[in-house]
Amino acid sequence: MVVRRLLATETDIDLHCCLTAIDAIPRAQELRPAMILQDLVMPDIDGLTMVRRFRENPSTLHTPIIVLSGDDGPEAAARARSAGANDYLVKLPSKENLVACIRRHVADNPAA
Repeated sequence: MVVRRLLATETDIDLHCCLTAIDAIPRAQELRPAMILQDLVMPDIDGLTMVRRFRENPSTLHTPIIVLSGDDGPEAAARARSAGANDYLVKLPSKENLVACIRRHVADNPAA
């Protein structure tokens, strides 16, 4: 909800949310998002497992993934990148940092 509020005034960013991580793979296949923004801690699946699942799926193999986490340690960021995340933001980033990160990864994504 907080991310939705941060992005509400950004008319060029469409945010689609999944209530459970298990719904995210089929939803991403359906939507073909320009990028994926996901939390590292989720109730049903570990966030790193989710990143790996996105990377194993042909439809999201090259989709940029930005991970949000409350862990500001360099080890957590390294684990996320090792799993396949393109970027790692500590929660909750400023609106400016979040929007800039999203736009940077979408611009770098040739499929977007």
